[in-house]
Order: sequence, then C-alpha cells, then structure tokens
Amino acid sequence: MATRRPHRKSRLGCKRCKVRRMKCDETHPICMNCSKHDLECDFSPPKDRLPAVSLPPVKLPPVKIPPLRRSRESSLGVPESPGIPGDTSPVDSSSSTVSTSIVLRNKDSTTPQGWPQNMDDFTILQMLQSNQSIPMHMDTPSDRLLDLRLMHHFMSMSPRTYFKLIGPASVDELTATRTIYVNWIMRLAFTNQDLMDALLGFSAFNLRRLDSTDRTLAQASHVYLTRAISAHAAELSKGISNNNGEVLFATACLIAFTSISSQQYISASQNGLPLHWFQPWNGPRAVAAAAWHYFQDPELKTLLEHERINQVPPKLDEDSPPIFDFLLQDLDRETTDDDTVQAYELSVVWLTRMYYNPHSEYVFKFTTKVQPKFVKMLEQKDPRTLTIVGYFFMLLKVMDKVWWLPVMTKEQFWALVGMLPEKWRPRMEWAAKEFEKCEEADLGEMPIYGIERLQNT
Repeated sequence: MATRRPHRKSRLGCKRCKVRRMKCDETHPICMNCSKHDLECDFSPPKDRLPAVSLPPVKLPPVKIPPLRRSRESSLGVPESPGIPGDTSPVDSSSSTVSTSIVLRNKDSTTPQGWPQNMDDFTILQMLQSNQSIPMHMDTPSDRLLDLRLMHHFMSMSPRTYFKLIGPASVDELTATRTIYVNWIMRLAFTNQDLMDALLGFSAFNLRRLDSTDRTLAQASHVYLTRAISAHAAELSKGISNNNGEVLFATACLIAFTSISSQQYISASQNGLPLHWFQPWNGPRAVAAAAWHYFQDPELKTLLEHERINQVPPKLDEDSPPIFDFLLQDLDRETTDDDTVQAYELSVVWLTRMYYNPHSEYVFKFTTKVQPKFVKMLEQKDPRTLTIVGYFFMLLKVMDKVWWLPVMTKEQFWALVGMLPEKWRPRMEWAAKEFEKCEEADLGEMPIYGIERLQNT
C-alpha cells in the first residue's frame, strides 16, 4: 500500500476544502481545488460587493491636545515641555510628538528604546540592584502592542477569575462585585501612572507563566513592577490622604498578588515555611485601615465593608458537615488561651466553607481570612497550624488552575509535612493521598478519595 504524501498541517484553508475534506493550497484569491471544480472560493471577494468610491481629500484642522500630566514628574525627573506656559495650554500636534502608548513615557530619556534579546532575569536583577540605567519606556510600535496585549489580558481575564477573592460567595452577587472591583481599578489606573505600572506588571508577570520562552514578558514584568513598587513606597512615605488613598490600596493589592505568585521564581527559604501565602496581605490591610475614610467610590466601600464585617463565614447547612474538625482533635481548650483557640477554630471553619464552595478562586480567600495570631503560630512552626495549612494546600492542588493563582507543587506540601513531629504526620494521610493521586491520574476523570473536583466557573 502506498503511503500518504506528508503535508504541512494548516487551518487556514478555505471553507469549501474543509467541508470536502481536501487539502487546500491556500492560494488567493481562489484556491486550486475551487478553481478546478468551478466553485466559489471564500478567499475571493463577494460578487455583490459595491465598488470602492474615491472621495476627495479633506484637509483637517490641526488638533489641539492638552498636555498629559504625570502624577510624579518630580520623582522621575521628567522636564516640562519647553514653550508651554501653563498646565492648561494646548499643544499643537503638528509641532509636538505625543506618545500614544497606554503608559505615559518620557520621550527625551536617554535610556535604550528596546530590550536586548539575550538579557535574562539575573542580568535584569543585577541592573536593578546596582541602579544602572535600564530600559524604562516603550515608545516603539511593538512596545505599544505589548502594552495593549497586557491591558487586554487583564481586562478579559480579571472580571471572570480575578477578585473573586473580594466579595460574597453568592454566584449572583459575585457577578456584580467582580465588575465593580475591576472597573474601579481600571478607572484609577487610567489616571495614575504608578497604578498603571502595577497593573501592567501584574499582567505581564502572569502572562510569562503561560509562555516562559517570551523574554519580553519577563523583562516587562521586572520593569513595570520595580517602578511600581518604588513609587508606591515613596508615596506611602508622604502619608495617606484623600488624594492617594484609593490608589495606594489598589496598588498594594496588585503588589500583594504578584508577591505571592513570585515565590515560584525565588529559591525556597531556609526554614521552608510557606509564609509567602499569608504575609503579603499585611500591606493591603494596613493601607485599607488608614485610607478607609478617603475611599470615594461608594460601591467599592460597600464591598469592602461586607468583607470587614463578615470575618466569620456563614453557618453550614445540614448537607455540609464540618469535614475538617478532625484537625481540632486533642485541643485542650481549658489550658489554651482564647486567642489561639479562636485562631484554630476560625481557620478550620473557613477551610470547611471553601471545601464546599464550588468556586475554585474562593479557596484562595483562606489566606486573607486567617487571623494574625494564626500567621504568628505558623512562624513558630506550631504543628496544628502546619496541618491546617497542609489541607489548604490540598484544596489548592485539586481545584482547577486559575491564571493568577500560584501553582501548588508537591515539593511545597512535602516540605511542610517534613516539619511536623512524627505523631502529627498521620493526620496528613488524606492530603498525602490527594497529592499522590494528582500526580498519577487526570483530575478530570473521576473524584479522588472523597474530594470532588472543584469546578472553575
């Protein structure tokens, strides 16, 4: 039997060849198969299309564009354009080049316009640490496309998955609250350079996880986030006021999410404690407490007020038994102080609530709901606290992957188990079986050891 002639696979063929299951040579304006059989090819323009009509040239008057002001000219050393007497004077577009990039840049900067293709993460970090001049602005057409790509990623993915962390657990309410939070950040970002840097840096950081070979994304994430963190620290040192309260809180949230996810690119700490899941939220909490009276968006304030009041999850119904109560066995409530008992009980209640919640991103809310006492006990390697965190890791492992969530690895789990005393390790049997099963089987095929796959909606 003669073997089939190999050919290049392509999905760009015309529709008629696809229907006839024939190899299309993709010739324009009509492919060979359609020409041979006298068929109308969808590559060719429609016959009923009206002929193009030439219009006389129209001379447009010069456009007057007001100067775009940055929020921190002094900190970046951006000089004002010569010949502009005031902030409200118009700029003639015929005599001044205006950057159309999403992020406003200084056109007169002497920093390089592009990134060297062979620059790796280590080189970038060295340059940042030594305060060398690094490419900071993106004014070429390709860089404008990068800005648009990052903005599109944030706008398309965030309303569906990001910020389920913020808001109630109800599906109907979540749809509205996700829109409120994302729209609020977008409105602020278009008026503040520092927040826009944090937003684009966060988007670039997460996109690089999807395409680790794209060096442009890695370099952009370094530049945007370094600039955002530096400006954020400088703004905090000036104090929180009505002018910067909302922006500082939004920037702190984006930096916190990025800080948690960045752990996969950093060597593990010597003690192996997973504190990076919990400690970054100290910043947003502190900023929110100090800037609460300066929040101007009423919908956002209502949303955050709901989070502040509902620190304890709603009671479970009869169909949702407290499945993680075994983590509280042997707890002597008489000899243990009240703060410690409350930290244990509240974390287990939240863990149970997230086990029964169908939204995978909601599991991440555990890191923001545990009390400061719980994090302090984790720093002290308290065995009961370690077991509770271990089952939080289990929930992260079995649920659907989310673009902004850090990837839970078996190495993190077994490092935590290794810190437990011998008598505590049997309590981790269920979680250990889940991790072993996840390595061997596809989670989409079947439930595993009694824990059903959490669907990402």
